Amino acid sequence: MKLILNADLYLRNLNRTDEKAFYNLLVENYAYFKEALTWLNQNQLKKQAFESLELRIKMVSREKSLPLWFGIIYKEQLCGMIGFNELDSDNDIGEMGYFIGEKFASKGIMTSSLESMIDYSFNRLMLNKIELYIAENNQGSCRVSEKLDFKLEGIIRESQKIEGQYINQKVYGLLYSEYVNTNKNINRAKDQDIQLLKNS
Repeated sequence: MKLILNADLYLRNLNRTDEKAFYNLLVENYAYFKEALTWLNQNQLKKQAFESLELRIKMVSREKSLPLWFGIIYKEQLCGMIGFNELDSDNDIGEMGYFIGEKFASKGIMTSSLESMIDYSFNRLMLNKIELYIAENNQGSCRVSEKLDFKLEGIIRESQKIEGQYINQKVYGLLYSEYVNTNKNINRAKDQDIQLLKNS
């Protein structure tokens, strides 16, 4: 499955052939990713790349059998990932996560990717709310979420421990009703606002 964003950029479901590219992405961006991907261990990156990729491949929505994680592909290169860390099907809430290589940052790639995933979340997964948990000092991610109308709901104090330091997290939320109010032509039942192509 693909979500087409533009001629150079699309999201697609992950597969096991992505292991080498994912490993290289982790190696090249270890220091850059460390705060967001707190599970990273420099001495176990190959094992972690395999295990993390395997987990993300298997994460599929129960009700709709749709993927919950996508690779971000820019000019045919895996440059990041975006998807759901948790999906609360009882309450229709998804906790989304994402990361992108440092050399691909500040190109609008993540903004476009998140925007497409918002459409996917509300129009395909039929969620009522998306949540983001962002390190307080990650100003880039905070700007992206605010640009796409996520509302700051609070700060969880010292909720992460990174290299001996306790980090606060900002919690952002976006409701389906808010999404509809800013996208007047949305018709969720017809699902016309994202382009999906099934792999042959």
